[in-house]
Amino acid sequence: MMRVFGEKTGFPPEAVVFLEEKFRVLQQKEMMNSLYAAMDNFFCAADEKYLDILQEIAEKTEIHRMTVDMIFLILCTKPLFYLYRQTGLGEELFWDTMCDLKYKLMECKAVYNVWGTFVTRWFRRFYLCERFKLGRLQYETVAFSCDAYRDVLKKGDMVYNCHIPSSGALTPDAVIDSLRCAHEFYKPKGGVLPVVCYSWLLYPPHKNVFPAESNLLKFAQMFDVIESKISADNDDFWRIFHCKYGTDLKSLPRDTKLQQNFVAYLEQGNSMGLGLGVLLFDGETILNR
Repeated sequence: MMRVFGEKTGFPPEAVVFLEEKFRVLQQKEMMNSLYAAMDNFFCAADEKYLDILQEIAEKTEIHRMTVDMIFLILCTKPLFYLYRQTGLGEELFWDTMCDLKYKLMECKAVYNVWGTFVTRWFRRFYLCERFKLGRLQYETVAFSCDAYRDVLKKGDMVYNCHIPSSGALTPDAVIDSLRCAHEFYKPKGGVLPVVCYSWLLYPPHKNVFPAESNLLKFAQMFDVIESKISADNDDFWRIFHCKYGTDLKSLPRDTKLQQNFVAYLEQGNSMGLGLGVLLFDGETILNR
């Protein structure tokens, strides 16, 4: 199963071989019943007991916890595949959405040098068929958390929360195409798709750090930012430098203009942050621009 899934989603061959080997170890050490118990909890319970079970498996087998989590998530794709079929969501959407496992695998390798994942909690909404990849972006329905946006949204209204997977260039054309896909998929009442995004890309001070005319800057300019907050721990630092915050700034890579600009920004004593943005899309045009 590791090989078929890895090939379908573009895992590096060496990652596939590694995960297959570790899965055989789990089978030999009779961990399958524990994995199935974790799966039952993952799909059917409101708590997060599955995380404790996965920790126990990692300790008993001496397999890295991040690797155990990735194997577990791959195993969980089998019942999810049948769920997609039963609900008419389609095989193409399934594989597009499950590619997020590859993105998180590559992030884990870049940051920790481990084939696995360090964001297991993040995946649950995918497996409950509540989050989907539609073109370049991922979407889920959520309740609007702010008091109001213009005269269009009020607190509690349903909006479409978008996420930006690390899957390549974030070009304006790719973003618009994704919004079109989301508009067609959700068919919003009234014809206007209200999209929200909570991201480090939308933190207002970062607009002065992004390279001029960059895709990141153009993405940020698509949204009206209505809330922002500083992140003193620089939680999204790893997305730029592929290591956790706390590394000596002088030793950071400066291979890209983005990295160069953020090193200078941080050396000036600044912190990163997050912004909450809104855009309105009618199927062709972003209305708030």
